[in-house]
Amino acid sequence: MRDAQHNASAANERASAAYERAAETEREAALENARAANAERQASEENARAAKALESAEIARKAAEGFQLQISQANERAARAEQNAAEANRIAEAERLARVKIEERLAGWKLNPEAQIRLMEKLKAYPNTPFDLAVNPVEARFMENLDAILFLAGWKRGEPKSVSSKSGILELSLLIDGKAAMTTGVGRIEIHIAPRSWERFKPAAEALSKALNAEGISAICIAFLDTDPSEIHIMIGAKE
Repeated sequence: MRDAQHNASAANERASAAYERAAETEREAALENARAANAERQASEENARAAKALESAEIARKAAEGFQLQISQANERAARAEQNAAEANRIAEAERLARVKIEERLAGWKLNPEAQIRLMEKLKAYPNTPFDLAVNPVEARFMENLDAILFLAGWKRGEPKSVSSKSGILELSLLIDGKAAMTTGVGRIEIHIAPRSWERFKPAAEALSKALNAEGISAICIAFLDTDPSEIHIMIGAKE
């Protein structure tokens, strides 16, 4: 009897211990489930944050691409503006140079005071050289200056005359400023010498031609048939 009671008591103890272990296992399982749920919740939150971060990154990337496009477009506009400015400057400079050339041409031949003195000194070696003048009307001022230089060099100006190719008679010409005949010559100063007077007047004429060329004024000596042989004839054409 006592043995049976003892065995029943031992069985109860074992059952009670098994129940406790089962209860403990159930509690541990519940804790693990709670931890798993919490971890799952945290993972979900992290995934949400990661998705939001990816979305923000995509927005930032698109914004950066937009900025890059704007920068590229701005650079293109700046490059075009620079090209346009360079072209405008080129055109303006070309127009300025063209205007300067026109102004220089309209201003005519010029000799500054130093050049006038140089010219006079070179021509003093040929005193009493007889000459007359013809001028394109636009160069009347230069004609006056050259006449004064020749006077100071000792040259002798005569009244312009021409020889008619038909009659061979000396003819008087219409005078400009009472000193020079009129010519329509352009581009240079021609110094005409009658062929039979070439050797006589060549040194003085060539000295004048070289002196003018040295000062940037185009001049040339020409043997000219229909001209008065008693003097050299200085034909002042308009500057081109």
